[in-house]
Parts: sequence; C-alpha cells; structure tokens
Amino acid sequence: MLMTAQANMPYVGFSKLLLVPIIIVGTFTIIYLGWGTKRESKEKILAELPEGQANMGWFRILFPLVVLIGLILLSLYAPFSTPVFGLPLMFVLATFAAVLCNPRKTTLKDYYEVVRKTMEQVFPLLATVISVDALVNVMAAIGVRGLLSITFVTLPMIWIFLTVLFFGPVAQGSLSYGSAIIFGTPLIFMFNAAGMNTTVVCAALSLIFPIGDCLPPSRIVGRISCETVGYKGSYMSFLRQIFLPVLLLGALALVMLIIPNKLTFLK
Repeated sequence: MLMTAQANMPYVGFSKLLLVPIIIVGTFTIIYLGWGTKRESKEKILAELPEGQANMGWFRILFPLVVLIGLILLSLYAPFSTPVFGLPLMFVLATFAAVLCNPRKTTLKDYYEVVRKTMEQVFPLLATVISVDALVNVMAAIGVRGLLSITFVTLPMIWIFLTVLFFGPVAQGSLSYGSAIIFGTPLIFMFNAAGMNTTVVCAALSLIFPIGDCLPPSRIVGRISCETVGYKGSYMSFLRQIFLPVLLLGALALVMLIIPNKLTFLK
C-alpha cells in the first residue's frame, strides 16, 4: 500500500498475485516444519487447550469473523454501493460484534485489562514504526534517501535481480516500512520505464521486503511471533527454522520480478 500510494498506482489486482505464492509457501512451511514430528494424542492436545465457555456456540464463534469478511467483500465487490469503511473501522465493528457475542459477564474493568495488555504487546511495534518514520523524514531532508534510491535503481538490471533478495530484507530489517518508500517506489518507476507490469512488480516487492521483518534490529514479525506462540529457543534458532520457507518465498518473488509480463493472468 505504501508503494502504490507513492507511485500513484491504484491498489487493485493484487489478490491472486499475493494469494498464490502465499498458499504455496504456506503449504510448504506446514509440511516442512511438521515433517518428522511425533503425533500428539488427542487427549493431551485437548488438555492443553483453554477451557471453553458453556454457552459459546458456533454462532457466537463465527459471527464476528463473518462480519469482518462480509465488510471486506462488500468493499471489494460493491464499492460504489457501500460507504468507505477502511480496514481499521472494519476491525472495530468486528470487535463490537465479538463483544456482543461474549457469553461471559464482562465488566468495563475486564475490557480495560484486555486493551492494556494489547497495548503493551504492540507498543514496541508502534515505537519502531514511529521512530523509523522520523528517520525516513530526516533522510529525505538531508538527501540520503534520494542518494540510496538513485544508487540502487541505477545499477544494471542483472545486479538488481542478484542483490534485491539481500538489500530488500536488510533494508526492511533496518528501516521497517520505510524501505518500501526508499527502495520500492523508485524500483516501480524503473520497471515501468522498462515496459514491465508494475502490478506484478509491486506484488513481488511486497513479498521480498517483509522477509526483513524477521531480521534484526527491528525484527517486528519475528518478535511478535515468538511471544505469541511462547517460543523458548534463541532467536537465531528461530531464524534457522524459517530459513528454507523464507528462501522459497524469496525465490518465488524473484521469479515474479524477472518475468512480470508473463504473470499478468493472475491479476
């Protein structure tokens, strides 16, 4: 979205372009990480799950998700017949639906605790994004942003293909979402001048840059993933575990970047 906004591109035609490689990599990741593991007994799995509410039926479980998906589908297939909600408001409405479906008597204090714990979890992410945004603006003011962009996009095309899987994730790990503005937008203009389909190119770059979200120093996605699943190993062991799935994701994105005009059927 940042790259399309900077390049004045309509944010359309990305659904299949992003869905297909994600399904391929997701399927490979499930098989790769689960290969050779011992199957746990059903009783042990059920014992580790949190105790469910007595009145929590399928309607209460699915209704908030149906509200969210319904709003997204309305914005996609009936954009001129529905108001512009935006994703943040869609999630807020789905949250209200979840509150209404809550069978347990919950006080405002309980909801406050949920909000407080959520803010504690996402605060490092917000702090990183805000600090990176300030850094990008400082780089733009002193000319470093333009220097980095011009230096990279003026390389021969073959060198861009050979180095993008290194510089893209490293830039994302260092500059977070600022990498999409500093490197992504100039690359879109460059590929457009070369006669390549910019929608496919933008989709490929949006698969390459997020790899860096697992890399230091920001490691936004990696840190939250480890905290969410309770991973106890070192962060380097986490990186070793995801290396092959990430490599496959990068390879698919690189293919999309090299032959974008042959993949326009996915738009």
